[in-house]
Amino acid sequence: MLTDLILSILPTVCMISGQVTWSETTTRADLRATCPIEYHVKGTVLFLKSHRWFVEVAIPEEPGIQSFIYRWGQADARVGEHTVPISYGPVGGA
Repeated sequence: MLTDLILSILPTVCMISGQVTWSETTTRADLRATCPIEYHVKGTVLFLKSHRWFVEVAIPEEPGIQSFIYRWGQADARVGEHTVPISYGPVGGA
């Protein structure tokens, strides 16, 4: 059908969304994505990784649960009411 043809031509958009939780003792993330990524939190930094790229997002030190949204390839993420710049690079170095 025409819809299938259009979807096959359009680039896939990767959206990562969910929640992050910050407290003085722990930081967590509960995310879902429209593309295959891995994620983990270390300290107050959220690490996202595809098979080619990594992204690092500093989680604002604001107690409680905050919404999270990031569109892969953008220069910043949205954490609660904060727009947070990201760092990125190729997996395994340049």
